[in-house]
Amino acid sequence: MVLMIKKYTKIVLACVLLSVFVQAGLAQTSRINYADRQYELANYRIAADEYAKVYETETSYELAKKTATALDNIYAYAESYVWWKEVTIYSENSKEDYVSLIRAGYRSIKGYDPIADLVGTPYKKGDFKEFTSVSVAPQVALKISGLTALNELNSAGSDYGITDAGTNGIQFFSSNRGDGVDFKKSRIRWDAKGNRLNKSYYNSNGNNYYSIYSVKEGQEPKRIQVLGFELYHLTDPQATASGKLFFTGTANALSKKDKVIYPGIFYGNYDAVSGQVTDVKPFPFNQTDAFGVISPRVNEKQKYLYFSSNRPETLGGYDLYYVTWDEQMTFSDPVNLGSTINTVFNERDGYRIGNEFYYSSDKTGGMGGLDVYVATVQGENYMNPVNLGEPVNSVADDFGFVKTANNNIYLASDRVSGTGSDDLYALTIANKKLAINILNEVDNQINAGTTLQLVSKGQTLDISGKTSEEVANLLENGNTYALVGERPGYFSQELVFSFKVDVTDLSLKMYPIPYGLQVYEAIIYYDLDKDELRELSKEKLDELTAYLAKHPELSLVIESHTDSRADVEYNEKLSERRGQSVIRYLESKGIALDRISSNWFNEQKLVTPCGDGVPCSEADHQLNRRSELKLIAFPDSSQSYPLPKGAKAIDFESREAAVGWFRKIN
Repeated sequence: MVLMIKKYTKIVLACVLLSVFVQAGLAQTSRINYADRQYELANYRIAADEYAKVYETETSYELAKKTATALDNIYAYAESYVWWKEVTIYSENSKEDYVSLIRAGYRSIKGYDPIADLVGTPYKKGDFKEFTSVSVAPQVALKISGLTALNELNSAGSDYGITDAGTNGIQFFSSNRGDGVDFKKSRIRWDAKGNRLNKSYYNSNGNNYYSIYSVKEGQEPKRIQVLGFELYHLTDPQATASGKLFFTGTANALSKKDKVIYPGIFYGNYDAVSGQVTDVKPFPFNQTDAFGVISPRVNEKQKYLYFSSNRPETLGGYDLYYVTWDEQMTFSDPVNLGSTINTVFNERDGYRIGNEFYYSSDKTGGMGGLDVYVATVQGENYMNPVNLGEPVNSVADDFGFVKTANNNIYLASDRVSGTGSDDLYALTIANKKLAINILNEVDNQINAGTTLQLVSKGQTLDISGKTSEEVANLLENGNTYALVGERPGYFSQELVFSFKVDVTDLSLKMYPIPYGLQVYEAIIYYDLDKDELRELSKEKLDELTAYLAKHPELSLVIESHTDSRADVEYNEKLSERRGQSVIRYLESKGIALDRISSNWFNEQKLVTPCGDGVPCSEADHQLNRRSELKLIAFPDSSQSYPLPKGAKAIDFESREAAVGWFRKIN
């Protein structure tokens, strides 16, 4: 009889052992056949030991690989690493063997680096994409910034599958920490003849049986009792607010021959006072002599029960299914989640939060072992699965992802930094609170008149009209972003920020553009009846040229004049020529014509009282022979402008402030 154990979908617990005494003279072939049979029965420890004994006198690539693989199946990665090293010395080795070697190294050696194991091989570290760090896609709502080991619950054994019972402060988890399993009769162990052996653990894999434990904050974990069914190897607890406890277990069965007994799902009523589960019933879709049914995950609100099974119709390995159920515990027929979620590999621990579906899979393309993925749920469709990346996933097995009633999120992992083979972790969630202040208005709904874009890593996303919470859900903790705001008649504004776990308060103040703002005025003068530029005038125009080149938001208005000592028609043409001489000079210096406008006023705007027939000095006439040069900021009221280079938004909180800024930098 064989049991299902925790995360691997192949049975790894054997409770029927062949009582075979290997005689000293047993032929190597017989010993190998015996080891192969133990491997088939999931007695991996026995199989590994037998393979190793044969290898002492009969070395081969095949035997080394069988030994390493058997050890991997019982998570003895420190041992399997040694054997995978042995595998790679043979010419028959493959890249897949090096994948297994590196995986065992990562899982058993702190600070492991595969470079040393690849010296003299055709491979380099970069060839093994299986162990490449993965980053979660930005559209995933749940932002995880870190994880913390629950050392108050973890043991030297395996601990996983934490959940809670509604809101009463009780939590459940699975553990094989080794404090025994209660049975009315002797411990569950049989040999091939049906004789019971008084053993407290399954020697086939060298581990204790799993039990379910309950715990309240500040108290020691207590093993719960499951009554009514003689069940053992209890894992994957899932509690409901109504007091139901779903779990995976294996029924006691007596067999006089080698027999595989698969685990199934059971449920019963949990009593917090007695610490017992009563009125236990099997899930109607268990078929323990044919396939396994494991990892129940309850969505009580929608009355969904997700589970994993290797039923005959699966795509391969264990697939995820769901059923609906009601208060009378009537279940609908199982529905396979389809090929978007399920693969030829193994999927388990399906768990829905809102419109996102979280699960674990050991499919290719992950970071190693089981990884946690998230898919989008639309109606009955489960779409676009995404690897959650670090820190959730690692090169080890990462599974048992669950969100409890008090909004804590947990994970199990056998990463090498842990206490035991599997450890429980609490996930740190990036704070979803985000305040976006637009035009001095604090509103959860971003100002409808402002177009907002979120820019990160070369990608631009329009977030106009999204709530602050929706924007927060797009952000990755620790990443740097630019928030860009645009609104007609206002400066486009950019705010660069790094998203933190704590509340991020973004004040994106939008300032109106001071259209037609005169920021500078200069005057150049001309000789009598001349339009040629004086050298002093050229110097002043050179200064303007540099200023225009530096500030594309500026344009130049030229207003040209004459004195009164000619007729109006002549002076009209003369003032025009004087404006044109300025334009030609600026154009020769590289100033575009579309940034220059010219007006001419002949003798209409005299600055001295020197009209026709009025006697004036030459100095007074000189003041009238002039071109007034006016720099205008933001000349086109139909156009949006960015803040000038080097300016801060507050520099333009008023027209006076804007003029001051331009004059300051001039």
